[in-house]
Amino acid sequence: MDFGHWIYPGEFVVDDWFGFIYRIIEKDTGKHYIGKKQFHSYTRKSIKGKKNKKLIIKENDWKTYTSSSTHVNSQIELKGKDNFIFLIESLHKTKGSLFYAEIELQVSENVLREKFEDGARKYYNGQIAGVKFLPPDEVSDETRMKISSTLKTKYLNKDNHWFHKMSEQEQLEWKDAYLTGKNIPKYRNKTDEEIAEFIQTNCVGENNPMFGKFKEQHPKYGLPMSAETKEKISKKLSGRTLSEDHKKNIRDGLEEWISSSDFDNFRQRLSDRMTGENNPMFGKPCYVNMTEDQKLKWKENISNSTRGKPKSVETKARMSEARKGKKKPTVICPHCNKEGASGNMTRYHFNNCKNKTK
Repeated sequence: MDFGHWIYPGEFVVDDWFGFIYRIIEKDTGKHYIGKKQFHSYTRKSIKGKKNKKLIIKENDWKTYTSSSTHVNSQIELKGKDNFIFLIESLHKTKGSLFYAEIELQVSENVLREKFEDGARKYYNGQIAGVKFLPPDEVSDETRMKISSTLKTKYLNKDNHWFHKMSEQEQLEWKDAYLTGKNIPKYRNKTDEEIAEFIQTNCVGENNPMFGKFKEQHPKYGLPMSAETKEKISKKLSGRTLSEDHKKNIRDGLEEWISSSDFDNFRQRLSDRMTGENNPMFGKPCYVNMTEDQKLKWKENISNSTRGKPKSVETKARMSEARKGKKKPTVICPHCNKEGASGNMTRYHFNNCKNKTK
């Protein structure tokens, strides 16, 4: 009997069976795929004069069928059929037994978790019974111990980016205050309020190990921040109410900075970075990022701020030069239907038109 590219150790009559469980093996990698396939297609056709539709059963393309997996089909297209072995695992006479056998085989062979020695997945299957997820790998006790050891190394010794910058005495004091015995908040079986109070008492202000460490003393001094980190900081600080002491500290710091030589150097660096073509707004109108409503509001603010104020000779000259060669918009008077430039028309027509009726 012709089985197409499928291999089966025996003979069978297709019409006696509903479908089969198959296994596809990739020769070069050894990866498997387990699936199911029906032998026939089932459709119903309306018959004139009859209420019930006629059931039409036809043998489908199972001989040339490869797989329902897009990953398997893409590899077959890439490497060719000769690189794959197509096996019929078992035959089934009903839809229920076919579906159950597929799930049973996939679960028994652990198709979602099984791996080779190098850590690569052994099966192409990405779901069982329509559940499209890969379960997390089970972590052994040995792995848990390694993770625990790594984290302890990270937070207790020089691998930590700020801890190693403390003196030996500071390190001992910090460990004793935060990492010893009852001083570890999350292992004390305390409520959230008690933990918050502990942090407020032991980790805020002068008790914070980073308290008073500015500029070069700070472990992240000179390190650039990512856009994601800046966004997180911005969201964290947005809407926060500053205390009066905090505001005073900011004012004092700014006054001290502005009066220092650092401020002059900063102004010069800023000027060098933002002058001419270095400016991100170079050659762009100031309203380039505005919405239509913002543009209207912006124009209204300019009009209100300049209305009634005398203009200098230079400003008038620039305005005149900017308008030269530009065609002025024309308007039509509703009283006499005369058309002309908006300036003169506003002066002599509309409300001032001679033909205006009271």
